[in-house]
Amino acid sequence: MRIPLVSKVTVDQLLARAESHAEKFERTGEKDYIDGAVKSARGALDLCRQGDSKRSVSLTWLANYLKTRYSRFGGINDLNETIALDREALDLCPPGHPDRSMSLNNLAIDLSTRHNQLGVPSDLDQAIKLGRDILLLHPQGHPLRPTSLDNLGACLSARYNRLGVPDDLDEAIALGREALLLCPPEHPLRPASLNNLGLHLSTRYKLRNEPDDLDEAIALGREAFLLCPPEHPLRSASLNNLGLHLSTRYNLLGEHCDLDEAIKLGRKALSLCPLGHPLRPSSLHSLASRLRARYSKLQKENDPEEFFDLYIQLKDVPQITSLDDFSAVRAWITTAEDFKHSSTLLAYETALRLLIHHLVAHPPLPQRLANMKTSTLAADAFSAGIRNLKLAHAVELLEQGRSVFWSQLTRPDSSLDGLDVVASGSAGKALAECAPQTSGSLIREATNRLFSPNVESQGSISPNPETRQLLHLSRFLLPPAFLDLQQAAIKGPIIIINASVYSCDALVMLQDQDPIHVPLPAVTKKSVQELSSRFRTLMTHTKSANVAKDLGFFLRELWDNVVSPVVDILLPIHPLQSRIWWYPTAEFTLLPLHAAGPCRKGKQNLPDLYVSSYTPTLGALIHARRCAQPKPEGQTRHEHLALTSPGSPVSAEQRERLIPSPFSRTRSRRNDSQPTEQKKRRFSFTLPLLRGKRPNLSNTTEIQTEASADIAQANNNSESAPVPVSREQDSVGIPKVRAHTPFVAIGPAKAARESEVESVSSELTDIGQVVDKFATFTRIEGPESCISRVVEELGHNQWVHLACHGISDAMQPFNSGFALHNGHLTIERIIQSNLGNPEFTYLSGCHTTMWKVENPDEVAHLAGAMLFVGFRSVIGTMCAVDEGQTNKVTSAFYKHMVDGADHLDHTRAALVLDRTLKELRDVVPVDQRILYVHIGA
Repeated sequence: MRIPLVSKVTVDQLLARAESHAEKFERTGEKDYIDGAVKSARGALDLCRQGDSKRSVSLTWLANYLKTRYSRFGGINDLNETIALDREALDLCPPGHPDRSMSLNNLAIDLSTRHNQLGVPSDLDQAIKLGRDILLLHPQGHPLRPTSLDNLGACLSARYNRLGVPDDLDEAIALGREALLLCPPEHPLRPASLNNLGLHLSTRYKLRNEPDDLDEAIALGREAFLLCPPEHPLRSASLNNLGLHLSTRYNLLGEHCDLDEAIKLGRKALSLCPLGHPLRPSSLHSLASRLRARYSKLQKENDPEEFFDLYIQLKDVPQITSLDDFSAVRAWITTAEDFKHSSTLLAYETALRLLIHHLVAHPPLPQRLANMKTSTLAADAFSAGIRNLKLAHAVELLEQGRSVFWSQLTRPDSSLDGLDVVASGSAGKALAECAPQTSGSLIREATNRLFSPNVESQGSISPNPETRQLLHLSRFLLPPAFLDLQQAAIKGPIIIINASVYSCDALVMLQDQDPIHVPLPAVTKKSVQELSSRFRTLMTHTKSANVAKDLGFFLRELWDNVVSPVVDILLPIHPLQSRIWWYPTAEFTLLPLHAAGPCRKGKQNLPDLYVSSYTPTLGALIHARRCAQPKPEGQTRHEHLALTSPGSPVSAEQRERLIPSPFSRTRSRRNDSQPTEQKKRRFSFTLPLLRGKRPNLSNTTEIQTEASADIAQANNNSESAPVPVSREQDSVGIPKVRAHTPFVAIGPAKAARESEVESVSSELTDIGQVVDKFATFTRIEGPESCISRVVEELGHNQWVHLACHGISDAMQPFNSGFALHNGHLTIERIIQSNLGNPEFTYLSGCHTTMWKVENPDEVAHLAGAMLFVGFRSVIGTMCAVDEGQTNKVTSAFYKHMVDGADHLDHTRAALVLDRTLKELRDVVPVDQRILYVHIGA
């Protein structure tokens, strides 16, 4: 057999090939060429080992091509890699190296770019520090000093916009003046320096209201415009900036000539920004806002038609590249609402679509979401749908926008890691092979084709129909379909309670009929805020002698204005004593809807009529009802772990027998002892909600057959023989699997930086005495309740009792968590852990369901978080609970959970909690009873 000759490609040849690809990309704009440049430059870098003289240039070239691809097509991974390469290149250029200033400059620019995109403060601080180092290397007379001055000034101005420190702005202006002095009229950098200094001065005018700053900014803008002929790359920016300065002066002096000129400049700037241009969204917004300003003063008849035509063009924008882009869509929403325009619903659809795409393409950060002002977006979109009589679409928009932060942060990574598809058979093999290129291509295809059908998809790779069907991507990045969401009401009505500045509404969702709108005319968003404030005040004065009376008045008002109109709808169509689910938004999330009632003798309150649960989203509730994992009956006693003596962990083999669900977010845990060919492969898309084919829930035979087949398949995938299981049928025919239930309870008593909870030990003892009839009960408390031990036990146990303080962090929600002996177990740590197949958790702590008032619309409370990370049923408390009452409720709850039962069933939790609280009416005061709530299935 002849061995083929392999030609050795050199670093120079690969770099030359990369340069050729890059030149073709500049001429054609075809993505394949820039991909080729990146590939060739990466190959050159791979040939350059540490110490190779060509490694530095290879790093720089690869960084340049990645940055070019990022600038044209987006993709934060390219920018992150660019910065990593910049850092390595800088390390290879110590002080005195001739390329050090270039490396410093590249890193500073790329960090500044990432700050503009993601808003990470540390990136900007590093860019400023690097900028100062660059200036030291560019003394007076250096040809690059003007550029260095302008770049540092831009970073300081950006930091002023973030922190508001006037010294940063003054320094930026001083640097801008020096840069302009170094750029005479014929200097190629003079237009950029004129624009930068003009922007700094205009910003300072808004700070100090000094007209001279604004007049100088306008003069600089006019000169920059004259220096930028039609073909100049800065002409569009110069037109926009001059128009901005003139609009600002119009607001000061009211001279209509300034506004008219600004409008003319805006039209010229827009003509230079075709679809796909990064400045197009801001140009559309600038011109539309100026036309609206003119209409508000002069009432020109054609102005509204023109500025709405401009705003509507934002629907064709494939993605947002900065916070300014999203601000443009927000302005469209505000204007459409003010004018009651027919494009209102389209504006909300566009905003949610761009937001979802942005978070899929970039790692979500709490501060970035705050800057984008998304907290009321979903609630306002729902209100718009209601007001336009599109009830089903209102639900779709609410679900798409609700908890977008959580739905993105709970994703494991940015590739195909969250879509629950088990690769098996020929289709599974095909998916495994195409997965690497499918992740990014589908995002590009979805945004370019599904959202902007007129935009030609450039260089995207479309997965074949078989792969798309396997991935269940018919609604990839689109709002969830109402018919899918309606299945959340299979066990009982879902009552959406929404608060918006535009309207407050209730919507009753039923499984088999259209949703029912319930107007709440007596309620406004302001009145809901006042109600939530009163409730917080009442709960902080529970020792008051009049608390029961005051609370009665409060619950009566809540009943009259909010809950009673809903109950009037439910009574004729839904049996008494059955379950209902509340889905509150905005400030309604802070109110005890489940406890409302007339609070008068002889009158029935809501708990006397229905058993209430809550859900943070419809998708979370559907997810919580997924089929249970089959459990072997090899043991006669339940394993019930409650944290002192170690319990028997769930084996890796048992954990592998998971029934795949289209809503599951759990990650499989590989057992490396298995043969490679028998390992199941999991892929997942990082999406807010993914839906696959569901059985018809009205056809119990189909459900039983599919579920049984899933169980059989799970057993067949195991190395060992199938384990027999015992099944019962619930009300819709879904098999219930009876087997041991691993349980862990955690009680640190004295947690780090928290006050001691004296009742923890007795609470765990009471639980142990009850469950000991069914299981080996293990408790972990004191020093044993450390973070690493608890994380380990969470992976082995399906039932979890947490008797500890709950800690909320409004600014960084994923730092919220539970106070353990050696620190805080954060939600982020729980998400990152392998939870296996969690079922039920009882959060016996403080403030586990009520979120901080600063952002009530984001479902970030601890109990909701536990539902999002995989638990199906959660009990938590709205406010601080009295330690003396906690044991009474907890002990009674677990007693009723096992009464008349032969196994632990998480689906009984809501009914049992309801029974417990009714039984304790004469023992536990009402201000404590109403704090306990159930969330989930």
